[in-house]
Order: sequence, then structure tokens, then C-alpha cells
Amino acid sequence: MGDADFLLVDWRFVKPLRRILKNSTTKWAIIDRGPPATSGTKGGRIRRELLRNLQKRYWNAAWRIASQFSVGGFVVSKEHGNLVNSVSGGGMRVYLLPAGTCPNRFMNLKTDPSIHLYLAYAGRVDKKRGLGNIDDLSTALSGFGLSHSISIIGEGDLSSEFASQSGGDSNIAYLGPLEHEETIRLLAKQHVGILPMPDVAIWRISSPIKLAEYVASGLAVIGPKHSGNILDGGGEWSLLSENADWAQDCASILARIIRDGNWQEEIVERALQASENYHWDVIAGRMVRNIEEMLLQ
Repeated sequence: MGDADFLLVDWRFVKPLRRILKNSTTKWAIIDRGPPATSGTKGGRIRRELLRNLQKRYWNAAWRIASQFSVGGFVVSKEHGNLVNSVSGGGMRVYLLPAGTCPNRFMNLKTDPSIHLYLAYAGRVDKKRGLGNIDDLSTALSGFGLSHSISIIGEGDLSSEFASQSGGDSNIAYLGPLEHEETIRLLAKQHVGILPMPDVAIWRISSPIKLAEYVASGLAVIGPKHSGNILDGGGEWSLLSENADWAQDCASILARIIRDGNWQEEIVERALQASENYHWDVIAGRMVRNIEEMLLQ
């Protein structure tokens, strides 16, 4: 630590390093890529609740310590920052660093979505992420006469359910977990990225890395509309629904755009343009400027 000009400390390490950080002559900032959220079903509901409460207390303690001894902190979204301020008392500098992405190097012109619409979800395949709506989405798309296929990438407590219904005449294909490059290569061929996470606290404060990757792959984005599913500024590619039945609503929006719009210009090109603000070099540059500002304090 004595050789460093500045320290970035993940929130999980702030409490055990409290004494060292309190007495450090090197300036430091807490970095938080998202508050704790237990996942999976192992151990039952009581065990999950216990873990969640312990993690929350540990997280709260980390930010209270940082508010006393650090020169600032990094969060992933405005809602995340508001939550941090409610814990820290609002007296510390909090800097916004959303999830970023690299440009998708496998991009080619998309196929015609009116012939066949390709949709994908990539991430944890967990019930709490709202993936139960995927069947409703497929049914709604068929109701609008759209030939389509939905690829599910990842693993979780719904893996076996999706695996059992995948294949045959189903429009849903469960691909399981893929390497990152395989995922990016597949996204380049899609038309639509699905963000099914519901409008609850844990997803409102998040900054899903897959959202940035969807946009960098020229995809329209569908799902329920809330702060965690939105990039600053939005755009025509953001087709999120304010209705509780987002699957039916988003299917209707997709059908209308495919029928009346120019997909390449209205969705693909504008999504790619929006993604330029979320390339990792841009995010990293912002972080460097924030650190320089904290060093001057």
C-alpha cells in the first residue's frame, strides 16, 4: 500500500481492513459493482434470508466506514447512488460508473426480422429474474404472426425447465452457459435482447452488463421499464414496457416496428451509436478523471 498513489477497495474488503484504511496515509475509494443479492435455492428460504441479512449488514458497514475515512466511492447507477447516500448519510462524493462493453467485433448486417426474428437472453437463468415470462413472450409473438426463435444463454434454477422444453417444435432454445466470445458472436446475429428483470429494488439499482452488450450488438431491448433496464438517454432501440404484461406489450411493439419501420436504421444503427458512450475505454477514462479529482481533495 505504501507504494500506491491511490487505492480502490472493493466493498467486501472495507470492513476487515477497517483499521488499516483508517490509518492509511494513501487516499482510497470504495468501489461497489452492486449490493449483495443471494441467488439459487440451496439451503432453503430461511438460509437464504439469513445470508441476505448478513450480507446487507456487512455492506452497510462498509459504506459507513468509507463515509468516514475514504475520499469517495464508485456506484453503478443513480438509484445505486441514492441507496448508498441513505446509508452513508449523503456526505461523501459518489461517482457513477455503469457497466460497459467492448464493440462487438463480429457484427455484420442483420438478417430481415420480418422473415425470422431472433431474440436472446444472456445471464443468470433464475426465476427471480423474471424468466418465467419467456413462454408468454413466445406465445405473444406467434399471436402476431412473427416467426421467431428465442435463445437462452446461462445457467440457474430454471436451467432444467428450459432444457426440457428446448428443441423440437419449440421456439425456445436453451444453450446453457457459453464462453464470453461465443455469447458475443451469437448476439451479433440477433435482433432483440431480453431484459426480463422485474421492477424491484435489486434490479432497479443495477447496471446489467448484458444491457451494454445488447446495445453494442445493435439489438432492440425489451422487458419491463425501470431504471435498471435503461441506459442514460435511451433511444429508439429501447422498447421497454410500462405495463405489467410486458411480454404482450413488447411483442406488439416489435410487430409494429417490423411492419412499419426500417430495422437497420431505426434500431441497429442507433443502438450501435448509443453504445459508443459505454465502451470500456470511455468508462475507464471517466474513472481516471474521477480519481484525479479525488486526489486533489
